[in-house]
Amino acid sequence: MKKFQADNKLPTTGFYGDLTQAALKKALGTSGPTTPTTPGGKFTKPAVINAPSPNQNSRGGTKIDTIVMHHTATNNGAGDLSWMRNPQSKVSAHYMVDRDGKIYQLVGDDKRAWHAGKGELHGVPSDINNRSIGIEIVNDGSGKTPFTEAQYKSLTQLTGYLKQQHNIPMKNIVGHADVAVPKGRKNDPAPNFDWNRLRKGIS
Repeated sequence: MKKFQADNKLPTTGFYGDLTQAALKKALGTSGPTTPTTPGGKFTKPAVINAPSPNQNSRGGTKIDTIVMHHTATNNGAGDLSWMRNPQSKVSAHYMVDRDGKIYQLVGDDKRAWHAGKGELHGVPSDINNRSIGIEIVNDGSGKTPFTEAQYKSLTQLTGYLKQQHNIPMKNIVGHADVAVPKGRKNDPAPNFDWNRLRKGIS
């Protein structure tokens, strides 16, 4: 403290008074408390493995305001990844979270992935793919196969980051079952998916 005061030609009392406070704020280039550059500032983007899929197109300028969780319908991550990267499948997602927690990015956030068909959001018909980020979780969706600890940890980090980055409201973090029409067409991410754990982790 005394060195800082001496360097700034202040009385070297060693106490943090008004003069020292003003000098410190000036040295830091701010006149008040700093604010995070990203909303919340709690999450950073987790490590991802790039695995580009050709199954994508433009969002047409639509703002991202929704995250949709899916199950892949198998427990075979390698097979699921291969299928979503096959042009003939005409399906994809932005991210896939494997059983070991590894996160694969198939489509850039700014592009439209093909993960949700006909749908609605909160009862209003909508092109879900245009406005959302799709996350595929490797799980057979039977409700009997547990999601792994590694998957929950990766999902919490990824979803928290995306929510923060795109300012997505909690009510718009949904499962495919919540947006697919007619109702009952899908059960994703699965009956045994722990939504409470995810929501608590990202709130």
